[in-house]
Amino acid sequence: MITQTIMRKFLLCICTCTLLLSSCAVYRDELHQGQVIRDEDFEKIEIGMTSAKVRKTFGTPLIVDAFNRNRWDYVYNSYDKSKNMIELTTISIFIEDGKVSKIERKSNIKETEGENTE
Repeated sequence: MITQTIMRKFLLCICTCTLLLSSCAVYRDELHQGQVIRDEDFEKIEIGMTSAKVRKTFGTPLIVDAFNRNRWDYVYNSYDKSKNMIELTTISIFIEDGKVSKIERKSNIKETEGENTE
């Protein structure tokens, strides 16, 4: 016959083992910094669009050059820990007379070394 104390110890042991085994699985989420700009949002921006519509679509620019207020830069940084990859995307929008005159998009993917911490 199993007593209550033996049953409690058995259940405690099972709970402890389950907790220890569940902590072995490491979840790695991507780290995003800056303004996340999706491809479908980027495709909405067109030459001749007003600056107000750009702000409505992308939001306030992350960087406005003090010497060139007609250039708006949106910067987005994504770090994928499982692949040790960093992707830096910069979108520059040039405004003339209150309308978009030029759009530049640059994306750099770089592999990080030795930063895979568990």
